[in-house]
Amino acid sequence: MRRAVGIFFFLGLILLGALTLFVDNEVNPFKRAGYCYFITIPDAAGLEKGGQVRLAGMVAGSITDIKMLDDGSGIRVDFRLREGLRLRQDTLASLEATSLLGNGRTIGLSLGSQTAAYLPEATHPENAAQVVRVQGPVAIEEVVRKADKFFGDIKDVGPAIREAADHISSITKKIDTGEGTLGKIVNDPELYKDLRGALAKLNEGLDSFKVIAAKTEKGEGTLGKLINDPVLYDNLREASKDLAELTKKLNSSDGTLGRLVNDPALYDDIKKTTSALAAVMGKIEKGEGTLGRLVNDDGLYVEARRFLKEAREAVEDSREQAPITAFSSVIFAAFQ
Repeated sequence: MRRAVGIFFFLGLILLGALTLFVDNEVNPFKRAGYCYFITIPDAAGLEKGGQVRLAGMVAGSITDIKMLDDGSGIRVDFRLREGLRLRQDTLASLEATSLLGNGRTIGLSLGSQTAAYLPEATHPENAAQVVRVQGPVAIEEVVRKADKFFGDIKDVGPAIREAADHISSITKKIDTGEGTLGKIVNDPELYKDLRGALAKLNEGLDSFKVIAAKTEKGEGTLGKLINDPVLYDNLREASKDLAELTKKLNSSDGTLGRLVNDPALYDDIKKTTSALAAVMGKIEKGEGTLGRLVNDDGLYVEARRFLKEAREAVEDSREQAPITAFSSVIFAAFQ
């Protein structure tokens, strides 16, 4: 009885191992093996034979062999993908850490671009195709070194950070107690009221502007008519057209005004006339000629006044003697 139990237990272990290999796709008698590939790297630390190979994050195969190159220039790592999976020429292979310390690694593969050609098919490791694009692992020592440098830099700038924090704390206290311009802005209630009043007036101004804009849009008021009246627009266009024609005529010497503006002979005549008139006015001012003497001779003015006075007296005497002359004429006429 014990022997039978032992045999069944042993057979169960064998079956469990077979199923494990079947699930991991290491040994699968029902499926044909996939294609073989390899990469060359300078350091194979963390990689193990039988380790997983992931394609786009999914388990796609396993590492089949790790060996030194013949010339000693690096390490060759062979791996096999599951049936139906292929890599392209621009596929990128990277060594991904399986733990935080980086003591375990696996090969991660990208899908590559759809336009790139597939790598050659090889079912035997001797004919395996090489994945050329390889991204090396980040050594944990390098990460630790950079972390040490970062914390060292923080330690060096620690006093400056503390000093800046003290300044910020001091400024915050001043603002909180109402000191300085910013403190007054934050803590002065009157300033808040003034700002609210200014905003209220600004809103009133905006409301008024909206009313004006609405009236203008409707064509109300002078500004609205200027903007919306098509007749005014037509009149302005006509006026502009007439002004353009007038300017054209002035430039082309058409009409009296155009000739006045553009005729040099007329300008010369006006200049000569002005010169002659200036000469005559100069003579008159000097008392030359009849008109000059009339304007400048005071004696002639006195004689003229005396002549007018005598003439007025003679007219008055003739008016006084007119009745006597008439009476004498009547008397003499009766005796004839």
